[in-house]
Amino acid sequence: MNGEKNPQGFESWAVGKIMVIELPNREATYRVFKSIWFTKEEVDFVALKEGVVLVKFGCLEDRSRILNLMPWLFDNCLFSMPF
Repeated sequence: MNGEKNPQGFESWAVGKIMVIELPNREATYRVFKSIWFTKEEVDFVALKEGVVLVKFGCLEDRSRILNLMPWLFDNCLFSMPF
C-alpha cells in the first residue's frame, strides 16, 4: 500500500459475514457500524462477495476491541467476524 494509511497492513484487517436472506443497503450498514464502533483510527469496508466484507481497521487495538464485542445486529441482520 503506497501512502501507508494503515501501517500495520493486513494484520489489522478482518473478514466478516452479514447473515441475512435479503442484504440491507451496504453503504447504510457501513455508515452505522463506523458510527457505533468509536474506533481510534479510520475503518474501511470492502465488499468481497454477497454478504462477505473485508473490514480494514486502522490499528490492531481497534480490531481487537471490535472483535471482542461481536457479533453485531443491525436492521435484523447478524454481522460476525472473523469469517
